[in-house]
Amino acid sequence: DVVQYRQTVFLPMMKELEPILLEYCDKDLTILLEKDIFLREKRYCIIIYNETILSTNDDKKTGEYKLHPKGQGRGIHVSEFLCEPLGQVHLTKEQHIAYPEISKHYITELLEIGNIELLAKQLKLTIDILKIALSNMIFVFGFDNKQPKRIKEVMIERRIWNE
Repeated sequence: DVVQYRQTVFLPMMKELEPILLEYCDKDLTILLEKDIFLREKRYCIIIYNETILSTNDDKKTGEYKLHPKGQGRGIHVSEFLCEPLGQVHLTKEQHIAYPEISKHYITELLEIGNIELLAKQLKLTIDILKIALSNMIFVFGFDNKQPKRIKEVMIERRIWNE
């Protein structure tokens, strides 16, 4: 059960990590507080893995008949790693020029849902990018063990979908 997992495993683990994480101001995302642990040379950065499936009919409809995908339908599978300093993990244009061996489009590669070999390749590439983009940080990875979501489910979860 996902709720039980989050209550008994995920949230206690996040509580444990809280003392080593940066705190940000909600208004402008500037660092709010530097903790004593950050006086060390390296800082900690949580990297979260996210999977979403976007369908052609994922949209808010007003005053029109709602179209729904048939079955799972066709969709775009987005598999990405996210972190506070970068948002979606990426290199700058200058870093791409300096490191041409890193794929520019690693996040948009098609991945079969549940294909662990392709996920491992993406993870290795993500670590290579993080070593370049955030070389002064120690990375802590978090993986959600749920199935990828359709965008409507994400919007409902975030309370921005109105039916």
